[in-house]
Amino acid sequence: MKAKTSILSVLATGAMLAGVTACGGGALDGMDADEIAEKARTSMAELSSLRMEAELGTPEEGGVFDVAMSTDGDCRGSMSMEGAEVEFMVVGGTSYMRGDESFWSQQGMDGESMRELVGDRWIVAPEGQGGFAETCQLDSFLEDLNSDSDEDRDWERVDGETIDGTETVGITRTEDDGSTVTVYVADDDDAHILRMVNDSETDGGTVEFSEFDEDIDVEAPADEDTVDFAELMGA
Repeated sequence: MKAKTSILSVLATGAMLAGVTACGGGALDGMDADEIAEKARTSMAELSSLRMEAELGTPEEGGVFDVAMSTDGDCRGSMSMEGAEVEFMVVGGTSYMRGDESFWSQQGMDGESMRELVGDRWIVAPEGQGGFAETCQLDSFLEDLNSDSDEDRDWERVDGETIDGTETVGITRTEDDGSTVTVYVADDDDAHILRMVNDSETDGGTVEFSEFDEDIDVEAPADEDTVDFAELMGA
């Protein structure tokens, strides 16, 4: 599976999270791994916004993603995959994106010509007409996180790590494909997921979460800094 496919799946549906959601004297002390998974799942489902940073896939086909998204649909982020880069944001249901020459070439276009035509402007895709609006729906992401709660079992506790100054409890389990998923949950009353690691050699990777319930600083670009996608395709 190509990294860009698996990562977009993560962003759009929470694929690496479906199935979730250590040790010491913290808030999670005395809880078994399945109880920790359920507490983390419940805590994450109540969020209004978060930031997700991911490194997924193989070195040859991997990608790096950074996206801050909210339940109102607004978001901002960037992706770097297979040598191509693209920035994106969604404001009020409207998607904006701009990519480098390699990105357009990967889409089957003349990358050099597209870059010359668009420059540093943002390409606009209105609501319901593609773009990253669906990717940035945190509500859908969190719904998928909770969709398999009845099957979310068989976790085991492992040693946690200190992530950005926060102590965590680790829980791990083996997936159907043989890969191991390890989740690091903040050892406090919030019990947010701070890191997930999948050791699959093909489409595994690391996802980190932060900036919970913080305001997302995103503003629509000025009209002169945008170009309509439909007009662009007709150019």
